[in-house]
Amino acid sequence: MANENRDRKPGIYSRPMPWLLVALAALLAYVCMRAQADSKWYLAQAALLGILFLLGLAVFDWWRHQKESHPVRPELAALHQALKYLLLAFGIGMIAVVTVAVGQERWERGIVAKSMGTGILFAGGTFVIGMLFGFLFGFPPAQNMTNPSPVTPNSREPAPGQGIPGGDGTASALSSSLFQNTNLREISDWLTKVIVGAGLVDLTRLPPQVTRLAWAMAYYTDPSDAVHPPFAVAVAIMAYFSSCGVLFGYVWTRFEFLTASFPPDHDAEALAKAGRWLKEPPGPKDDDDRASIMNAIKAASAGAQMRILMDAEQYRCVGTDEANTRALPVLQALAEADPHEAFHRNRGQYALALMARKKQDAQGANADWTRAVGLLNDAIRIREGWHEPNWHQYELARAVCRIHLDGQFREQQMSTPEARSSIRADLDKARDVSDVQKKQIDPDDVATRWSGLNPP
Repeated sequence: MANENRDRKPGIYSRPMPWLLVALAALLAYVCMRAQADSKWYLAQAALLGILFLLGLAVFDWWRHQKESHPVRPELAALHQALKYLLLAFGIGMIAVVTVAVGQERWERGIVAKSMGTGILFAGGTFVIGMLFGFLFGFPPAQNMTNPSPVTPNSREPAPGQGIPGGDGTASALSSSLFQNTNLREISDWLTKVIVGAGLVDLTRLPPQVTRLAWAMAYYTDPSDAVHPPFAVAVAIMAYFSSCGVLFGYVWTRFEFLTASFPPDHDAEALAKAGRWLKEPPGPKDDDDRASIMNAIKAASAGAQMRILMDAEQYRCVGTDEANTRALPVLQALAEADPHEAFHRNRGQYALALMARKKQDAQGANADWTRAVGLLNDAIRIREGWHEPNWHQYELARAVCRIHLDGQFREQQMSTPEARSSIRADLDKARDVSDVQKKQIDPDDVATRWSGLNPP
């Protein structure tokens, strides 16, 4: 599935734990084979249990890091869910293969390792072959790509001016060239027709070849039983995993193709509206435009929202009250458009914008500080869930908000023990924040004044 690591979320290839568990399982597999060859059955069974336990840990680690995946576009949700179900079906099939291989009669004849290894290799091979066929059938036909313009979700007509928008609303040249070369599509289309045509012509020759392959796999699994090898099991493995492979390859190809396709109309609309809002000065139609912009941002895809977030961050770097005020509705829409808590930067930036907003009265100021604390709590929780080592400016900002909300500090008195403990913990964790960031987050230097009233 697509690896959309837009907010520096560590992927499976950057984490050594799953691969370490798999390496240990491979080492135990060697121990199991040696113990079985020496008829040390208890050692072989213990090694097998260790293999299953380590593989279970690796799968659990992968699932734990994937359950908070980045949201996909609504039109891809069904394909994404189908991929999960097909992976589950593949896992259930592998469990069935292992269960059959560890039967008591195989332990008695000393062929557990051979049965398990042959069954897994055969199942994986048929699954991969099925995936290749699914890839060929899932690739869009070449004749559909004569016009590189994308198709809107509700129409078969290409959207005018559609493309992956740049910062100024223009299409990216790289993305525009994505569909210029149709060689792979034409080859896939040609191979699909050849395979289907040849398969229909030679359909009567296929069953004997499948039977020979199943007998060969069955005999290699259990050569001691030359009369009645596990032929039915071999046929079941071929049918089950090849079917799963074809479906998985087809769905995965469609999912990846649509993921790499041009974004829908609402992405271009959101990027254009957000860009105009940030660049244009305030006007009489700001109230109507604000609601329209926020709705457009919430309807955009995660990639477009991340691009808008980076534009808003850069716009806020000016440091003026006007720039901060203009960026507020954009950042608010980005935070509200993330109910699954996939990102922390949108909440962090929205909190910083609320903190920097010019305060008109005490009630409004307290509302901004309280809202910012809630957003920063969410941002810190999401950051900790992804095990990111930096972004400690969130703790500094939360400490500043709590200081402003502390009635004891406003009266120039020492804070309560609970307030001192929480604020001190945030300030200690934010020691690695640069002086420039500290000045931006705490321009009034309330943290220093609070530390003077509340010595350690």
